[in-house]
Amino acid sequence: MRYFRLLVVISLTITVSGCGIARQVESSRARDKLVYLQVGMDRDAVLLLMGKPYTREAFGDTEYLFYETNHWANAEYKRYTPILMKNGKVAGWGMKYYNDSSAQKRKADIQLKGQ
Repeated sequence: MRYFRLLVVISLTITVSGCGIARQVESSRARDKLVYLQVGMDRDAVLLLMGKPYTREAFGDTEYLFYETNHWANAEYKRYTPILMKNGKVAGWGMKYYNDSSAQKRKADIQLKGQ
């Protein structure tokens, strides 16, 4: 019985580790594809290159497609790379674009509330 429990624990450990490794491999592939992105690419070309995004955010003519590019990152913001789409075209990618655009949206929201 003791050996059976040990075998179950070892099997579960290998299975869980294998899932994490597979996710990291997918993340690495997505990160490798980022070098082929170009400013001005349309949304369909991005989806063809990168695949389905992990998640997305949109406001006005701005959309972010988030791709997991580092599964084992120690912080959530380091785990994903956002691709900034303006009017259906790539305007940039990376957290700098996300942070800059988010700050502009907050300023616009504040101005609208002040009117």
